[in-house]
Formats: sequence, structure tokens, C-alpha cells
Amino acid sequence: MMEDEEEEVGHCLICYDSLEHKTLYPCNHNDICPVCTLRLRHLHKDKKCPICKQEHEQVICEEATFQQHESFAEYPIWGNELGEDYLYKEAVGMFFRVDYYHRMIQPLLSFPCLECDEFD
Repeated sequence: MMEDEEEEVGHCLICYDSLEHKTLYPCNHNDICPVCTLRLRHLHKDKKCPICKQEHEQVICEEATFQQHESFAEYPIWGNELGEDYLYKEAVGMFFRVDYYHRMIQPLLSFPCLECDEFD
């Protein structure tokens, strides 16, 4: 990725990785990557926006450069459904694009607990 393109994409406010994918929060604080959001929601059981501390039951993980909509409110969420391109993980309240979930998120969730050898 060229330096100019990276500037347009931005960086995660928690880990400072490039925001090629980002989390869309209902409060419109959208500068957190899905991995950091997953860590907060899965490991810490924290569903609050890391910026304003509002609790949100659902968030959407989306490509930063190819968002279907500008804000969380514009997505047509119906309960736990967002369309065939998205997968909803109820335990963390996150919508993922199916391909991104299988490629990036599912491997993160497949590590066993070091204390009890159980998988998530």
C-alpha cells in the first residue's frame, strides 16, 4: 500500500494498525479495528465504545475503503440479520463480512484456553 493511501485509511486508535477494516459503532466513533473491538468484547466482556464509553449491543465490522454506508445507522439491520454477506456473532455482538470473518477472525477464536484447554 502506498503511503498516501495509508493516510486516507487511517489508523486504529488502540493498536495503531492501518484501518483497512474498521468497526462501525452506533455513536459514530469508527476509528477502531475489528481485532481490537473483538478483544474488548470477547476477552474483556466490554461492549462500550472505547472513545465515549456508550454501551452498544451491536457493531459492524467493515472494509474501510469499501463501506456500503457511511454510518452504522444506515445499515439495514433486522434483529441479528444484515444480509447474506454478513455473519453475526451474538456472543460479541459483532457483524462481520463472511470472507473477513473466516480469513481473519475465526483463526483468532480457535486458540485454546491455556488454563483449561477449552476452545471458545
